[in-house]
This record gives sequence, structure tokens and C-alpha cells, in this order.
Amino acid sequence: MHDSHTIFRKTADDKRQITVYLLNKGATIADISLSGFGVHSKSDVILSYSSPAEFDSDPYYLGATVGPVANRLKDGCFDLPNGKHALEINEPARSNVLHGGINGLHQQTFQASPTRAHNSVVFSLALPHLADGFPGDRLITVRYELLEDLSLQFDFTASTDRTTVMNLANHAYLNLGGPLSEHELTLNAGHYTPVNDRLIPTGEIASLKGSALDYSDWKALGGAAIDHNFVLPEDENFAAQRVFGSARHSFS
Repeated sequence: MHDSHTIFRKTADDKRQITVYLLNKGATIADISLSGFGVHSKSDVILSYSSPAEFDSDPYYLGATVGPVANRLKDGCFDLPNGKHALEINEPARSNVLHGGINGLHQQTFQASPTRAHNSVVFSLALPHLADGFPGDRLITVRYELLEDLSLQFDFTASTDRTTVMNLANHAYLNLGGPLSEHELTLNAGHYTPVNDRLIPTGEIASLKGSALDYSDWKALGGAAIDHNFVLPEDENFAAQRVFGSARHSFS
């Protein structure tokens, strides 16, 4: 049984609407449907499955919340003041732990606390110390909300009773229509972290200016391979600045 939830929002004139389908399993975005955009009466803009049950055997983390550490842990190990911690490697080709490992958040069933509004829902998950290999009794919440401009905002919050590591992300595969190479992207970032052949950051914080990954202005993705961390400017108020990256594509 897969519990699901639907949130939606439309313009005041009812001409446009966005509907988002969410699953408790992995606090997953199962589908995003747009109505009234461009020449198409309806567009589904993320890669998904035809039924919720298919997410159980999904190896690609489609739409899922990933963590406690999104991306990779080299050799599956990390050191903290409370000791060294090791997890079972689930990316054997690179000897890494990927997206929280075999018991990552994508495998966990969150509890949903729908708000009174039809445009938002909050998922929560309590993780006991070392239950997934990571230290700390932790409470993780994911809030999805559709805003007045028909954009989807999601907020991650986590608390812990001891030192731990935490880096949360959503893993939806977006396609706004047409070839992905024709999509345009802009990012409010001036630096990034280069990676080695195991896709682990080298420790360098490099400038994006003039590089293939410089999206300070709108630019088509082309054939770019993006699997990097982008460094946000330190002088920005993160809470006040909702969107650091945007993508666009014509629906005609």
C-alpha cells in the first residue's frame, strides 16, 4: 500500500494550474502535471512510473528525497568527533556510498501531515541513532508548497541530538518539453567544486567564470555533464532568496 497526496494551485482566472502528486515512500515527487501552458492542454514534466508500486524497485531515485548524505561518501566512511563510521558500499564500481546507502531516505516511509491548504503538505521521519548507519536520533521534515506564481518550493529541515552529517536533496528528473539539450539554465553561483574520477569533490573551490559550467546567465544545457556542487554566494540570505537556480523551455 502506497499512501499518496495531491497538491495543486491555479491562477485567479483558472487558465493555468499545476498539480503535484507525492508519495510517503521517500517523500517522493511522483508526478508534476501542468495545465494551460503553451499549446498543450496538459504536460507531465518529470520522469516517473505508471504506478506507485514501481517505485519500490527503482534504481534511479526518481523524485525521491535522498540522504542523509546526498551524493557520495568515499569508501563509505566518514570521521566525526564521536568516532569513525562506516556504511555498506552501494556503488561498488566507484567504492562509494551513494545517496545515503541501501537504507537511505529513498527507502524510508515518511509520515504526512497535510496542512489545511490544498497547496502544501509536510512529510516527517524519525530516525534512531545508527538505524541507517548514521549517528544521532534525527527528525527530518520535507515540506512541499505550491506558491502563487505556480512554482514548487520544497524545504528540508533536520534536527539531531548528537554530531552527525546531513546533506539532503530531491532527485527528480525534470524535462520541460523537447530535447533536454535545448533547455536553458541559470544559477546564482560563482563557484563550484571539481570532482575526481569517482565523482568525489577534490576539495578545491573553483571559479565558474568562463567554464563550461558557468550558468550565471541563461544558457542552453547542450551536452554538458553536470554532477557537481555549486557554491552559493556567502552574502545572500538563503531564507529570503527562494530560487538560486531556474530552468526554462518553450512549451510550443
